[in-house]
Amino acid sequence: MQGRGIGRELLERVHGAGVAAGCDRFTLHASDDPRALTRYLRLGLAPAPPTVVFRAAAPVFPAARWDDGLDAQPLDREDEAQLATVGDVDAVVRGARRPDDLARWLAEGATGALLTRRDTGAPAGYFLVAGGGDGDAADGRGRIGPVAAIDVERFPAVLGRALAAAGQRHRPGVGWRIDAPGENRLEVGPLLDAGFRPERLSPFFASAAVGRFDRYLFHDEDLL
Repeated sequence: MQGRGIGRELLERVHGAGVAAGCDRFTLHASDDPRALTRYLRLGLAPAPPTVVFRAAAPVFPAARWDDGLDAQPLDREDEAQLATVGDVDAVVRGARRPDDLARWLAEGATGALLTRRDTGAPAGYFLVAGGGDGDAADGRGRIGPVAAIDVERFPAVLGRALAAAGQRHRPGVGWRIDAPGENRLEVGPLLDAGFRPERLSPFFASAAVGRFDRYLFHDEDLL
């Protein structure tokens, strides 16, 4: 059906729906089709650092470190105050809150924790993990993300807690996936050490700067 204007019409309509809903920033992951790229550019979206898709067929997850200066509170979808704090972290790091997504993922069996600084009690970040042989993930694999740290220097500690939590869920024979923003350089060493390897780069477009992706891992490339 290519060449009949259907893709352009769909894209313009979904963009218009976003504008009507009050959206002021748009993002998407793109193919390398030059015609599609032209449409994205005409809508005001510009190339940004690509997403790196990591996979691990036989990960070696680290044990949790208790000397990282963080305390963990397991996420509870019934705890409105806790999820509101997670939303505050998302507002700073991701650029927008996502209460419905968080509630749905927890209801589907994901687990995670709100991490606070042991010295001050202030929020430091949070993480979610799903699948891995303990519960379901949408694509049948284990998935780590979102992972968010308010301060970039604490991202390795937050990621370490997420990897350790994934290790608690992991069952032999189950692969894992992580979608990492290209801006995040701090995830590379820990992910390689845990057996993750880059599978591909996914082109990313945005109409304006979004969040602080140098301290963030996506849930996936569709929902960021």
